[in-house]
Amino acid sequence: MNLTVGNTDELFCLVCLGQESDRTAVEVLLTLKGYALARECFARQWRKYETVEMCPDRQGCFPEKCFCQP
Repeated sequence: MNLTVGNTDELFCLVCLGQESDRTAVEVLLTLKGYALARECFARQWRKYETVEMCPDRQGCFPEKCFCQP
């Protein structure tokens, strides 16, 4: 998610990204998810995780939102 907003030097959790833009972490996730899936370079990485069980950060993310259909 950080790469979609141009963060390359420092990586922030979804909660922190939300705080920077006065949004909830879920709002940030859903907004960036749409953008990421629309860009092949990001979508290719996203598609590597086929199921919730494959989520690399199930504790720090919202896998039920990531793996729902857009």
